[in-house]
Amino acid sequence: MIAAWRGREPEASELIDATVRDAGEHSLGRLAGFAAYATSVLYNGPGRPDAARDAAWQAFERGQLGHGPLVVSELAEAAAKTGDIAASTAALKWLGERTRVVTSEWALGIEARVRALLSEGEDADRRHRESIG
Repeated sequence: MIAAWRGREPEASELIDATVRDAGEHSLGRLAGFAAYATSVLYNGPGRPDAARDAAWQAFERGQLGHGPLVVSELAEAAAKTGDIAASTAALKWLGERTRVVTSEWALGIEARVRALLSEGEDADRRHRESIG
């Protein structure tokens, strides 16, 4: 994750590949989901939204407990950049189901960010500011 966050693609890719291999050899689905999330981070950073969306969707679909709050933000960003309204809407629906019962500032901020990514003009600007707040 640290290599992905820092944008160190060769290092991160090597570590992600090793993680995927280990996860497959030991039937560790949760670890494979985390590797997909790391891949989405790695590709969202330098502007490779198609690859980021595909990796985030893979992690999102797995539905691994604990990964969702991390993955949904990456999925929404990549989906917005690729025009994938279905994936953006799925991310927003997932968030909305959770923020109705868990109203943490962080979750509400992420939800506002996803709504901003699905909006345009002044509405998008207002929602981005809301997410920062």
